[in-house]
Amino acid sequence: MKNDKWWQPDILAQDEIFFRENINEANLDLRNDFGSYRKVLKTKKIKGSMLNSHNDLNPKIKINAIDKIFGPFYPQAILDAGCGMGYTSIALQKKYSSSKVLGVDISLDAIEYAKLTHRGPDFIQAPISPKLDSIGRFDLIYCFEFYPFTRNIDIDFQKKLITWFMQQLNPLGKLIVWQKWDNPNSLSTTLNDICMLLPDFKFELNIIPHHKLLNVFPINIAKIMNKFFEFILRRKLSKTVLIVVNDGSNREVFNIK
Repeated sequence: MKNDKWWQPDILAQDEIFFRENINEANLDLRNDFGSYRKVLKTKKIKGSMLNSHNDLNPKIKINAIDKIFGPFYPQAILDAGCGMGYTSIALQKKYSSSKVLGVDISLDAIEYAKLTHRGPDFIQAPISPKLDSIGRFDLIYCFEFYPFTRNIDIDFQKKLITWFMQQLNPLGKLIVWQKWDNPNSLSTTLNDICMLLPDFKFELNIIPHHKLLNVFPINIAKIMNKFFEFILRRKLSKTVLIVVNDGSNREVFNIK
């Protein structure tokens, strides 16, 4: 039976060691992040690796969508937490060309590949844990499908992790959490409690319309159009993104269904 705390950094580290030391490349389980990462690193080929199941290979769409929420915003330092093979990091570097982007991931194979493949961002291999010292100071911290938020309902751990991230944000800096918000085993389930436990931070849930609508309309009109098409098509087209702002504003508490 799989350990229900498998998302914790120390367990993930041991998991990758197992893949690196005990499994032949020909027999890798590509359904696992570490198996897929090792396959790509060793073969230098993405095809047949299932990497697109573990990393967003075209993250430009969601990065542009989130940027439209900010309005004029010019970050100088960006952290891509849990960067995987570095595709989000390089997309962030291209979007914010004057910024210094740092990608951090626990996977040795992923970071080795990122360093070999992507020019611009810096990459370091390290666990991301509230037990550790700070990584640096940032204006933006991105958590794209970051396991401690997306596969976990340990409120105490999430509280400590958000606090740890926020301590590394510059004034008016933003922590962005992108995940599937209808996943019951995630931060979406615990957010109401987290907001109450962390009253010094401003929690904002943002509805992002479909990217094709954002490409044509201003964001407020795109939201209206998105609701219209969701009603007509009877399916969800928008994404929900959590942004936590380091400005000491009054908190907002949400009931997430």
